[in-house]
Amino acid sequence: HIAPGRLRLEILEDADFQNDTERNRAVHAIAATGARLVMDDLGSGYSSLLRLRTLPFHTVKIDQGLVRQIPGEAEAEADVMIGFIGALVRMTQALGLQVVVEGLETPALIEVAAALGANAGQGYALAKPMPADDVLGWLRQFHPINQESGPQTSLGLRARQWVRDNAERSLHDLAPSN
Repeated sequence: HIAPGRLRLEILEDADFQNDTERNRAVHAIAATGARLVMDDLGSGYSSLLRLRTLPFHTVKIDQGLVRQIPGEAEAEADVMIGFIGALVRMTQALGLQVVVEGLETPALIEVAAALGANAGQGYALAKPMPADDVLGWLRQFHPINQESGPQTSLGLRARQWVRDNAERSLHDLAPSN
């Protein structure tokens, strides 16, 4: 007896998901029930940007494999990954979709996701799987990142800088040329 709009169904893409006609029919039929659809693992290999526009998704989850690469990379490569994830966040939000960043295993990665403007995050740095009876206690002690104070880690600071740099670029691109 759950209202369909409260139900979130994650759709995993694999080789079986490639039959366009059958896939589209099934996904639209599920969406017609009122359930909210989540595209899982954007960036993992099978995801198609066209599907984000043509199928009735409400949320996109950015693959943890992309996120987990950030801390292990040299500074320049980490900046590239931050930019890539930031671009995915902006693109999916521009399509009117919510964005969840998976793989948030450290406070620094939580700061990156927050600085890039993700709507939500998922990972062990936020919470590990727990019995339902433990959720209320966890919620009472959980303290989300304070956006007022800004990032405290070098990765978080670099993500915030990426956002600033790209906001300036966007404004420059929109300025009329003489």
